[in-house]
Amino acid sequence: MVDKKSETKGFWDFILRLHREYLLGFYGKLLVAVIGLFFIASLLSGFYLYGPTALKLSYGSIRRGKRSWTFADIHKLIGITTFSWMMLMGVSGFLLGISGQLLQIFQYTELKSLSAQYGQATESSNPVSLDVAVKAVMAVRPDSEMSFITFPGTEYSTPVHYIFVMNGTESWNKYLSELVLVDAGTGQVTEERALPWYLKAAVLSEPLHFGNY
Repeated sequence: MVDKKSETKGFWDFILRLHREYLLGFYGKLLVAVIGLFFIASLLSGFYLYGPTALKLSYGSIRRGKRSWTFADIHKLIGITTFSWMMLMGVSGFLLGISGQLLQIFQYTELKSLSAQYGQATESSNPVSLDVAVKAVMAVRPDSEMSFITFPGTEYSTPVHYIFVMNGTESWNKYLSELVLVDAGTGQVTEERALPWYLKAAVLSEPLHFGNY
């Protein structure tokens, strides 16, 4: 007996993967990003070409003299009406397509600078437990939720820190993450750092693209 909920979930998961990556995984996401870039370019070029003439006409006016004029005015009307929404879909889709590359940039820049900043620190032979680190974070961020934790010495952390990715609980704060560093030796919060602008843009692009306003 097949669970109907599982069957439905499997169908929509398939549609999501088809839309997101054409079922091609990593290379599919890059292809989506390239298509999104061309889509943005076509919108901007269309606005540059037809925007000045479309703005001279009253909104919704369509000339009836020639068929070519009629189709051109319908094209301009649809374009000017949906331009902002299509730009939002194009830009957010492009950012989602390159989100993996943006995360790698973050890893090789921001995280590398953190590792260099604390690279001379000596690893504790008796690090505090995760529970102690969690209590320290929640003491300074009582209204936040933990979405990710990295342990000292891993590729997404420094040699001497637990790093917590914290999110708010209301409105857009749910999507805007910040990093909280806890010293593994003392259990004290040593630094709080916001994500760089390009990762914020990538994170916000998901609710914008899928209509979760």
